[in-house]
Amino acid sequence: MVLILFLALQDSRAELQEKVAKQLRNQATVRVSIGEFLAGAQMHEWAQREYRRACELDPGCEAAWTKRGYRKVDGKWEFDGTHPVPTKNKKTGAEGEKLRKEYQKKLDSMGADFAQRFARLAEEAEKAGLKEEAAAAWRRSLECDPTNERARKALGYEKLPSGGWATPDEKRLLEEIRSGLASAPTGSAMTEETAFEKALKFPLTKRQADHFVALSPHLPDATLQAFVRYGEHTIATWRKLFGADAFGKTKVYFLVFEKKEQHEAYIDAYHHGTRQEKDHAKKTSGQLGFPTTECWQGAHTQDSIEDYCVHATAQNLMRIFAVGKRTKTHDPIWITEGTAYWFTRSVHNSARWGCVELSSTGTGEEKDPRKPEGWPRLVRAAVVEERDPHIHGVLKCLNYQELSTMETIKAWSLVDFLLLEHRAKFVEFCKDLRGAEDNGEKSLAKVFGWTIEELDAKWREWVAVAYAGR
Repeated sequence: MVLILFLALQDSRAELQEKVAKQLRNQATVRVSIGEFLAGAQMHEWAQREYRRACELDPGCEAAWTKRGYRKVDGKWEFDGTHPVPTKNKKTGAEGEKLRKEYQKKLDSMGADFAQRFARLAEEAEKAGLKEEAAAAWRRSLECDPTNERARKALGYEKLPSGGWATPDEKRLLEEIRSGLASAPTGSAMTEETAFEKALKFPLTKRQADHFVALSPHLPDATLQAFVRYGEHTIATWRKLFGADAFGKTKVYFLVFEKKEQHEAYIDAYHHGTRQEKDHAKKTSGQLGFPTTECWQGAHTQDSIEDYCVHATAQNLMRIFAVGKRTKTHDPIWITEGTAYWFTRSVHNSARWGCVELSSTGTGEEKDPRKPEGWPRLVRAAVVEERDPHIHGVLKCLNYQELSTMETIKAWSLVDFLLLEHRAKFVEFCKDLRGAEDNGEKSLAKVFGWTIEELDAKWREWVAVAYAGR
């Protein structure tokens, strides 16, 4: 009897798998037709996107492979290269926008149709007791239609108080990050004179814990306790996520001066650059470094400096772990700045102080980039409307001054995607990136097997689902 039930289950599984494969082939065919429409309108970048997606859905889709410039050799698809494949969109302005809307309309129609098809297969799998197959079909349904609440509930998504949905794992992680702050250590008062006091010739109030030390000539001990708590919590959270100890036994020092003159005195005593570099450093609000980060308060509130505390700590961790020695070709600021903002948003719900000046991206409070709770909505709208920054501009940037507001927010979102969806590989990617000569292209291919363009495509697909309704 048990054997009969087992064989029946296997038959049901095989039958369902064939039904799913059939729908994937059908969807690939529709995507090829959408690609042909786009190619006919000379929107080749979008057309190639559809052909690539068709190949992912149905690896045997000959029409899609051929239109991507591939040919079959010994049973495998290889890039031909003898005939150039157009990859640029030719239409811009009002004409381009009209085509984008037509393109989106076709995607929405296809998505609604196949979401229902996969939902029916998911229900069929549930009735047959095939839990894994049911979950896979529900995921397909959700990918087709990110507004599909039936699929989200079936997959265990939970509604967020701020709107949108989160997977149980994501919600648990964010809750742990925010709730863990309350129990983070605040350290103890230091009485012995530090090297900073000897060099600067004025006293400092000091507070230290196992990994983090906060110092200031004017702030009370209670404020320093808050800085120590944020610093220690950021380090602990980073260690949990990356499974590493980038700082080792070296303590991090966080100096907050009251006046610009004190900041300038620190630069004179500790900056080892040229006179021109020192003069430039004196004009800034602070210097981020390891093991010491400093700033002068001026008009900044405690809330703002807490943000800087988290930002600087996370950025230093990533510089050590994923960057190493910076060169003219290797300084992946997308990953250091993106991770720093991931931490300020997750730990402190802020984005007030960074290496990039975040300016407005439009009208309305929801488009204020200094309010990171609105970033998912901002990013998703940019992706849907085909106005997100080009991936090469984000990944290959070597100068903070050249990174725009939306490029910075896209860098945050790329880190969000890699951390939440591919954490183990992301950690390996960071380790490999540390010894690289570029900003991630070779490490991406080595660890993920992706090109930069494929990373962008997978990120876009994830954004459509993950940020829906937020």
